[in-house]
Amino acid sequence: MTKEGALHRILWYPLLVVLLLAATAVLAANSLQRDEDPVVLTGSDLLSLTGEDPNMIVAFRYESGWVQIPVQIDERDVVDFGAPYDTTNFDLRFTVYVDTSTFTGPDRFPEFDVVDELVFMAKDAGDQRAPGAAADPAGVLPGTREEVGVYDGVNYQWAYVYLFVADGSLTPDAGQDYVTYDFNLLSGDYKTTYNLLSGPNPEDTEVVTDYYRVHFSDRWIRDEMNVKAGAASEVDILDRHKNLFGPGNCGRSEDTFSAGEGCFVTNIDGPVRAIRSYLGANSGPFTQREHKFYERRHDVTTFLRVHAISGVMDYYDYSPAATGMTYYNDLNPGGVTIDGDPSGDAVAQGAITWGMVTG
Repeated sequence: MTKEGALHRILWYPLLVVLLLAATAVLAANSLQRDEDPVVLTGSDLLSLTGEDPNMIVAFRYESGWVQIPVQIDERDVVDFGAPYDTTNFDLRFTVYVDTSTFTGPDRFPEFDVVDELVFMAKDAGDQRAPGAAADPAGVLPGTREEVGVYDGVNYQWAYVYLFVADGSLTPDAGQDYVTYDFNLLSGDYKTTYNLLSGPNPEDTEVVTDYYRVHFSDRWIRDEMNVKAGAASEVDILDRHKNLFGPGNCGRSEDTFSAGEGCFVTNIDGPVRAIRSYLGANSGPFTQREHKFYERRHDVTTFLRVHAISGVMDYYDYSPAATGMTYYNDLNPGGVTIDGDPSGDAVAQGAITWGMVTG
């Protein structure tokens, strides 16, 4: 982060988020065209709001008047790897999204602090910049306005969101819920029934938005995906999100990961996003996968913390219902039809930068 006078710039892929402390100009329209993307800030970007109750921070856009939008704060802390495993410390620490429903526990600093994350959707940014003289919206404490300017470096457009501290009459969700995450452990309560030493620990967990649905049957086993956007048929196009050492090497997989020791770090169901984070992949007990679910987007990050291994593969095994869809990547921009029959496919092989399935 760089500071230039009263201007704080935070570069975030590929949007530029700018915290503007004084209003000097007006932008007529929001043309970001980034409806699927979140804007994520940390408390270090919003120092004027640190120390506040996260449940009292609310957000608005301005459209010739104030319109409340949903905002979410996810508290983070640095904990020992022993915490989510409910065991003694390993003297190794990592940054987590805290969760009192797991053994990770609460944030040691419950106020909004410099490592906590605040997130809203780019689509909710306003089409106007609020005049500096505009009266604050009802339900907020005076003098707490924080202006966030969101700049899209692709379309060269600005939009604006305004953060305030509420007086207790408003809630951060603004009465909306973009993502529903139903963590359903079939054995019952997580803390009292989950077997941390070995699996399986069957689930019937689903994430649902207006645009997609996914399903988990165990910690590492994502086995259903339904696309709901547009004219999609909503059929399940996924058999498994799979993990292997290499082609044909099934000694380690999402099944063995789930059957070994492991635990959940975080299960959060918020109005803007849901977070599912877990540890444990056979001899990599600190290997972690983190899912972030947004209304039109699902981000998956794997933290590979393990001894030297022969290799690792992460890929999607599509269901017969995906037959006729087309797979593309940067090595095969012409696309390959998904039909379950690899014979006759002329596919350029190698490390890829991006991939896409459509149809």
